[in-house]
Amino acid sequence: MLFFFFLTLVSCSHTDKDTTCPVMHNTATAIQAKEYESVLHSITVKQKKFSGQRNRSETDTISSQWVDFWIETIGTDLYEAWKGTAWDFNGHTSKPHQGSIACGYFVTTILSDMGMSINRIKLSTYPSMQMMKAICPDQKIQNLSNLGMEEFDARLTGIGKSVYIIGLDFHTGIIVSDETGNWFIHSNYIKRQGVIKEAVLASAALRASRTRWIVSLTSSKTAMNNWLR
Repeated sequence: MLFFFFLTLVSCSHTDKDTTCPVMHNTATAIQAKEYESVLHSITVKQKKFSGQRNRSETDTISSQWVDFWIETIGTDLYEAWKGTAWDFNGHTSKPHQGSIACGYFVTTILSDMGMSINRIKLSTYPSMQMMKAICPDQKIQNLSNLGMEEFDARLTGIGKSVYIIGLDFHTGIIVSDETGNWFIHSNYIKRQGVIKEAVLASAALRASRTRWIVSLTSSKTAMNNWLR
């Protein structure tokens, strides 16, 4: 077994071109796929637990536990799974690192991964505000376009922990606000970076946009009821 592994490493390193070894690449892809499936399974388990707790309590109050779960899962677990997935204007993959993904598709795919019952493909083609209204019809969409970037960041911090959809001039993504700061998670078109997580104040995409519309997913009873259906 060790001898076979040694031969694999030798065969992968001996090349005249700067290419990725097919054996190592396929292994890495398989590991990533298993980790992603594990994340989705954990989401389903937690989703069922929260749903049961809500049904027993007979209340529609949004629990801080749900908010914390959304922040941790999107901001860390799902982001780590999707990190580096390629951007393309026509990208529509439903699996990390298997093809490319456009910004709208990224948002709806993350919500689908979270277990929301949505039409991932149809919603991804909507303008940002129409997408927000469809997902969070009970929430007022906030226009924060008049704020400078520092004011915008401070406003998010002042609101507290939350997960938002944000709509820009020609772009969309997710903002996660937690105790460490405000983070923009999106499939970045700039230099075709793909899926990245960056501080709001460091985002070139946010700074390049004249408009900033946001809606809080974790403050929306409609969105949370959809999730815990």
